[in-house]
Amino acid sequence: MSRRTLNSGCSRSDAFIDRPDPMAGRGPPMDVAANGSEDLPQTRGVVLVVEDQAELRQAIGELLEAEGFRVELAGDGSQAIADASREEPDVVLMDLRLPGADGLEAVQQIKSLVPQAQFIVHSWYVDPATSKLMENQGVYRFVAKGTA
Repeated sequence: MSRRTLNSGCSRSDAFIDRPDPMAGRGPPMDVAANGSEDLPQTRGVVLVVEDQAELRQAIGELLEAEGFRVELAGDGSQAIADASREEPDVVLMDLRLPGADGLEAVQQIKSLVPQAQFIVHSWYVDPATSKLMENQGVYRFVAKGTA
C-alpha cells in the first residue's frame, strides 16, 4: 500500500457550522527538516483516503502527497479501519458508500480507535438527513462529490 498526500478544494455543506481547521498549525510542507538535514523531510500530517473507485483514490492521494501530506489509501471500510488502527491518521477523507464496512460504520469504528482524527466524508448521495447524521457523528465536513 502506498502513502500519498492530498489538498482537496471540496466545498462544505451548509448544514455544518464552522469548525477549527484540523491541519491548522502544521505549517507548509518543508523540504528540509528543522536540523537542516535534507534527508528528513517533514510532512503536514497523515491523511487516510478511503474511496472504492481506484482511479479517484489514486488521484486524490497524488494531490495530497504533492502538498506534503503522508497518505494511506484504502479501498473499503474494513481496510480503512485496519489502516487507521495502525497509522493513526490526523484526517480521514472517507466515501460514504463503500464495500465491506460502509462509511458511517467505518467513521464510528475509527473514531473509537483514533479519537483525535478529523473526518471529511464525501458522497454522490447528499440529503439533509444524511448531513445531520454526519454532523451528529462529529464529522468535520460532509460534501457532495462533484462540487467545487
